[in-house]
Amino acid sequence: MPDSQIANDNGSMPSVPVGVESTINNELEKKIIVIGLHGFDDRISLVVSSKWLYKNRNVNIITRLRNEDYEVFDMSKYPERGDALDHIDNNTMLVIALHVCGLRLYDNEQRPAGKYKRHKQYCYDRNNYQLPYICMEAGASLIAWGEQPEYVPVNCKATKMEDCPVAWLYEPLSVG
Repeated sequence: MPDSQIANDNGSMPSVPVGVESTINNELEKKIIVIGLHGFDDRISLVVSSKWLYKNRNVNIITRLRNEDYEVFDMSKYPERGDALDHIDNNTMLVIALHVCGLRLYDNEQRPAGKYKRHKQYCYDRNNYQLPYICMEAGASLIAWGEQPEYVPVNCKATKMEDCPVAWLYEPLSVG
C-alpha cells in the first residue's frame, strides 16, 4: 500500500496524538499472528488495523501485512497448525484476532442464537478467554475484532479503536 493511501486528506502523514505512547514492540524480526483470516472482508480488517496503528500509535506494519508477513491460524481452515494460543511467545509483536468471541471466561460455551446458529462453526471460543492473558504475558499487543463488551483483562490497557466499529486494542502495561 503506497504511503499516499494512508495520508491525511491534505496529503500529510497522520501524526501520533501528543502523549500517546505505544507499548507495541516494533522490531521487524518479531512475528505477527493473525487468527481467523477467511476472505476479503478480513483482509480489509487487517488494512484498517494497520492504518489505525500507524495513525494512533506510530507503528507501521502496513508493508508487513501487504506482503503477508504474518502467521495465520484458523481452526476451521488449518487445524493441522494447532491453536494460535500455543504459538504466542515473547517473539510475538502483535496478534490480530478476527471474529473473536468469548474473551471473558464463561461457565458455558458462547453459542450464537436464532438466525446466527448456523455460524457456530465460526465461533470457536473454547480457549479464547486465555488470549488476552497469553498476549500480555508475552509482551504482545492484541487487536480483537468482534463484538466485545467493554472488557479489560488484568495487566493491560484497552482502547476502543474508534475508526473500527468492533475492534479493541489490548496493550501490555509493561513490556519486558
